[in-house]
Amino acid sequence: MKLPVLLCVLFLGAAALVEGAVIRGTVYDLSLDRVSDVLIEVNSTPPQRILSSDGAYELELGPGSYALKAYRQDRSGRTWSAEEPLLVSADGTFLLDLILYPELESEDDLSEQDPSQLESAFGNGSPAWIPWLVVAVLLASGGVFVVRRRKAPVPSLPAELTHVCTILRKEGGRMTQKELRQKLPYSEAKVSLLLADLESRGLVKRIRKGRANILVLEG
Repeated sequence: MKLPVLLCVLFLGAAALVEGAVIRGTVYDLSLDRVSDVLIEVNSTPPQRILSSDGAYELELGPGSYALKAYRQDRSGRTWSAEEPLLVSADGTFLLDLILYPELESEDDLSEQDPSQLESAFGNGSPAWIPWLVVAVLLASGGVFVVRRRKAPVPSLPAELTHVCTILRKEGGRMTQKELRQKLPYSEAKVSLLLADLESRGLVKRIRKGRANILVLEG
């Protein structure tokens, strides 16, 4: 009777060794500074939630597919978030850092400006020629801006940014961030930094749609 019991104990011990993995990491902002007071959650069973005061987190997960999310609200009330898919297929300790991005309003939530507000801007007693004068001034200043912008030298892009723009252009100027990452030999953090650089140059626009980031080529 002792042999079956011993085999059972050994089997349970071996199963425990491959039961799951430890996922740990740090949450950063776009400047790669560690953030504080961030909520990390994963859709395990039961769900796990951690409120980290210094941006660091550690989770224990069994084999399976998960979605790791992080949320933080700044002083202005704007929500910053990050989401990464996880596939746990082996035991061990793995490092996964997250970079927070601002959540964008959906296009359905953007309302058009009331035309009556444009009329009231000039006042009921204003001379009829004043609106035309304002339009002429705006057009003239816009023309000067266009001329100066065309004459300004166009800065050359680094090879990595040029490669990202080339991929977007081949895809018709629009694709998801996940699709772009699959075409690049970089980590998620590296791709996020490249996109942030392109956004700051006005070459790429990133639109949040549900769980995905839609990338639109501007240039």
